[in-house]
Amino acid sequence: MSAESDPSDADPAAAFQLLGDDTRVAIVSALTERRREAPEDPTLSFSELRHQVGAPDSGRFNYHLDKLRGQFVERTGEGYTLTYAGEQMAAAIVSGAYSTGVRFEPFDLGHGCPFCDAPVAAEFEDGYVFVACENDHQLFSNGIPPGAAESRSMETVLSMAVRKTFGALLLAIDGVCPSCYGAMSTEIRELDMSDLWDDEDLSASLAGETLWQYAATCEACGEQFNAPAGGVVLMHPAVVSFFWDHGLDLTTEYPWLFEFIGDPRTTTLVSKDPFRLRVDVELAGDHCRLTIDGDGQVVDVERD
Repeated sequence: MSAESDPSDADPAAAFQLLGDDTRVAIVSALTERRREAPEDPTLSFSELRHQVGAPDSGRFNYHLDKLRGQFVERTGEGYTLTYAGEQMAAAIVSGAYSTGVRFEPFDLGHGCPFCDAPVAAEFEDGYVFVACENDHQLFSNGIPPGAAESRSMETVLSMAVRKTFGALLLAIDGVCPSCYGAMSTEIRELDMSDLWDDEDLSASLAGETLWQYAATCEACGEQFNAPAGGVVLMHPAVVSFFWDHGLDLTTEYPWLFEFIGDPRTTTLVSKDPFRLRVDVELAGDHCRLTIDGDGQVVDVERD
C-alpha cells in the first residue's frame, strides 16, 4: 500500500513559517517536556498546555495552537500531542541542531596515524567531529548536534560519532540516505591514493596505490557518504562475528585503525565484468574474505 499525502502539506517554507513565533515554539517545547516526563501518556489538555506555555490570553493561545494542529500537533480524545513532524522538530530543538559556537580542544587519542605515525587527535567544532593527525591526514569526520555535544566529553562525543557512522553505513549500503531517507545511488570507484592529501612525501610513497572507494549520493538531498571499499563490509554479520570470535567488540573500536579499511593492499580486484572486489579482514593470522559487487553488496564470504 502506498502512502498518500496532501500537496499543501509538502511546502517546506509554509511548515517552517508555522514555527516562526515564540508561542508556537513554546507549545512544541511543552509537549516535548510532557513526553519526556510521561512517555506513556504524552498528551496535555488545552488548559494544561496553556498553563505550561504561560499564555495569559486564551483566545490568542488558541489561535497559535490551531496553526500547529495537523502539521506539528494533533488533538486526541485525551488532549494534545505531537505528530511525527512535531517529534522531529522537537528532537532538533532539544539536540541543539541549530546551535553554534560549541567547540572542544583537540583530544589526543593515544595512537599514531596509520599513514605517517604522527600523533592523532579528535576535535569538535560547530557540529562536526574531526579526527586527524598532526600532518593533517584526516581519518574520520561526522556530524553531532552541538547541543548534544555541549554537556559531554570529547571522548564520548567521538564515540557517538563513530556509532552514528556505523548506523549510517548500514542505511547507505541499503541505498537509503541516513539524513533524509531518500534513495541513494551507489558505486565502487577507483582512486589514486596519492591524490588524497596535500602531502608530497606521502603522495610519492602512495603513487600507484589504488584505493577502491564506496560512494553513495542521495538523489533527494544530495547527501554524500564516501568510505574505503573495505568499509562496506564493516557491519556485515560475518565481520562482526569474526571480531567477536577473537574477543573484540567491533563497535567499540576506531574504524580508521582497521587495515582492511585503510590499507589498499587488503582489497583486491577479482574481476571487472562482472565487477568483483575482495576484502581481506585479518585478525591474529585468521582471515575472513568478503567479495563485493559494483554496488557494494557482499556476494560471497570465506573464512580460514
